[in-house]
Amino acid sequence: MNGLWTALQFFTRIRVVKQVNWDKAVFGRSIPFIPAVGLVVGGLLALANALLAWVGVADLLRAAVLLVLEILLTGGLLYDGFMDTADGLFSGRERERMLEIMKDSRVGANGVLAAVCLILLKWSLWSSIETSALSWLLLFSQFIGRIGMVGLICLFPYARPEGIGGLFSLHAKKSYVWLALTQGAVLSLLVYPPLLGVACLTWAVLYYLAIRTTKQLGGLTGDVYGALTEAGNVVFMLLAYGLQLGGLMNAARIQL
Repeated sequence: MNGLWTALQFFTRIRVVKQVNWDKAVFGRSIPFIPAVGLVVGGLLALANALLAWVGVADLLRAAVLLVLEILLTGGLLYDGFMDTADGLFSGRERERMLEIMKDSRVGANGVLAAVCLILLKWSLWSSIETSALSWLLLFSQFIGRIGMVGLICLFPYARPEGIGGLFSLHAKKSYVWLALTQGAVLSLLVYPPLLGVACLTWAVLYYLAIRTTKQLGGLTGDVYGALTEAGNVVFMLLAYGLQLGGLMNAARIQL
């Protein structure tokens, strides 16, 4: 269970045990548990959504509260990676300069604009989807996005000679990808089979984006892991909304 506690402590603000051993191997052992982190975060968001709807909070305000809760739960880690990646990739510089910009703790205009667009998309989607369906989609978007993160870590080279993200890729195994995909497929089929189709489309988009980013940077970084995971969350929601998956789930009486 140490891998689960490590993953929770690194990717969220949730502290179950006090982690004091951060040797390189512990990051590798935590990779199979990254999807579980998505289930925890998504589950808490789903429960919060149901509770807010039960007390009568309006849709627009409820979506805003859920966004704040997500940031509080994760510490904004993935948002930080999203902004840093946008600053680097949209800078129009050479590879080495892009990596330097992404490593800079300061956020530039590209990062700010990217974060604003991300938050607007999430807020619009979350406030537009019917309540009970939104709870399930919040759960699965976080879960499916982090399954994608396992693939990013295990299937693509790391772009820097060192870095926190590199500690994960150092001990990554391709078997972790199959384990994560199996978890996603089984849970999707158990809950609502069409979710698996949306999940596969989401993973395909992430894989394409990862290939394009690897061509630009020579690999991926910890920031890119976070950026593409956030992209996966939004892509999943966009596809679910576009395919009217929420309405179909309600018609099938999937309630949470």
